[in-house]
Amino acid sequence: MKKKRIWIGVVITFFLCIFLILWNGILGKERETSDTVKEIHLGAVLDDKISFSDGETMENNRFLDWILEDLNIRVVYDWIYSNEEFQRNINLHINCDALPDALMVNEEQYRKMLEYGQIQPVTEVYHNTASDQLKAFVESIGEEGKESVMVDKEMMAIPFPSLTASGINVMWIRQDWLDQLGLEVPRNIEDIEETAAIFVGKEMAGEGTIGILGPGIDYELAAVGKCSFGLNPVFSAFHAYPKYWTFDEKGKLIYGSVQEEAKQALQVLARWYQKGILDEQIFSRENIQEILDTGKAGILFGPWWMAEMLKNDIIKNKSEWKAYAYPLDMEGKYFCTMPPVINQYLVIHKKCKNPESILEIVNYVIKNQNRWLDEKKLEGISIKAYPIGWESDFPDELEYTYQALKESMEGGEPDIDFFYHKVLKQDLKNLKKMNRPPYEQFGIEDWNEDTSGEFIRLYGIINGVGAIAEQSYQPIYSLFSQQTPTMKIKWKQLEQLEEETYAKIILGEEPIEAFDTFVEVWKKSGGQTIEKEAAQLMEKAGRNPTADTAGGCLQKSYSKK
Repeated sequence: MKKKRIWIGVVITFFLCIFLILWNGILGKERETSDTVKEIHLGAVLDDKISFSDGETMENNRFLDWILEDLNIRVVYDWIYSNEEFQRNINLHINCDALPDALMVNEEQYRKMLEYGQIQPVTEVYHNTASDQLKAFVESIGEEGKESVMVDKEMMAIPFPSLTASGINVMWIRQDWLDQLGLEVPRNIEDIEETAAIFVGKEMAGEGTIGILGPGIDYELAAVGKCSFGLNPVFSAFHAYPKYWTFDEKGKLIYGSVQEEAKQALQVLARWYQKGILDEQIFSRENIQEILDTGKAGILFGPWWMAEMLKNDIIKNKSEWKAYAYPLDMEGKYFCTMPPVINQYLVIHKKCKNPESILEIVNYVIKNQNRWLDEKKLEGISIKAYPIGWESDFPDELEYTYQALKESMEGGEPDIDFFYHKVLKQDLKNLKKMNRPPYEQFGIEDWNEDTSGEFIRLYGIINGVGAIAEQSYQPIYSLFSQQTPTMKIKWKQLEQLEEETYAKIILGEEPIEAFDTFVEVWKKSGGQTIEKEAAQLMEKAGRNPTADTAGGCLQKSYSKK
């Protein structure tokens, strides 16, 4: 029966591949429409937050019109997926080589396309066509990041840096509740436990008050980089880094989820759940947004852009949320799990006849986004509807933006070359439009109906980005992200084992000793082999604990500026 199911899956995959290849071939015959207009085929991911004016769609909007008018390039979408559909289908497209001319992919997908020989080198087109702005963004990644896309001295993809602050998780807390109760901001694990217990005991949001909100069914308990509603900062306070590969004190590559420190953090989380200060539906809640909109939660964790999800509670309920780089460890330090150095890889398929057109499209958005904002040409449409490349920026752009906003709020006039900062000019304009006395503060009193979207972005940056810009922290990078041979076979099974064990311990379904059993089973089921394979790949790549580059060291202190 098992063999029969496997053969059925193979047959289905085969016919799907045939269909995708034929469909791609039909589209490919129409790529060149004239001597002057070049046709570029892309795939689109339609984010939930993408908005359009009446009459506009992903396939028919002002961005595509401008590109055709100014660059003589016609963009055609071979497929348009939601985020969920893309993650579900992209591997099938890669396996079948049914891919558009260019695509933004993650590291795993890039390496798979590289292994299959599907992408063309971009060395020449990058040097000849990429604008100075795009090159500056790529250069900001550092030598190690650039080296990761080099194969035999050829550049095989254009790496787009991660916005550092967008992947750092901080503690968001109801400041108005703290003020009402006369409480200080909780700084460590013990403080947070005590504060959350008071929030619940006093029923600050009425019946059903949630002390600490968790990931529910749509988010993750722990992840590399951004982790909305996850509990990475709680683990980090114990120097535990689930999902992260780091070096230990002896220079050995280790997987954070199976270390003793993770057990200590799980023991605390299990106690919190038992005391009723963790959301009782921590892993099963289906609609977290409803909890946020009704102001039921007191503490949650996530990046600066969590402000967008808190928008209704802040604006409609007048709730005051503040962000802090807490909890601290026993020595008063904030250990901060970091996002990958590279966010996405721009790959160009080997069949693409006009790779320079891809770079021209990217250059175009980088050059014009500031002007479009200035001239109000983006009203009614999200920049995320731009075909490709809108994500490009400096890694520390948000921290830079925060410092500029802060200087302006304090009465200064920041001296800025806006050529390299796509939206900062507009952020400063919006701040001056909204900010009311006392100007050194920014909160709900600065909101007005006409600037609702702009307000919540500034609220998030000033609070969420400010939390890490104003405090020293110890960044922790995940040092290994490739797939080893054993990973390809057993990693999903090991991940499932990890997630189930963590959940059962927190929910009290298993005692804390179950962690030791989990580690033993994990190692015997392939984990120990994977650790050895990962260490060998790291050694082959010349990565070691003394490497002094972003992502190449265990810890590197970032001091308050």
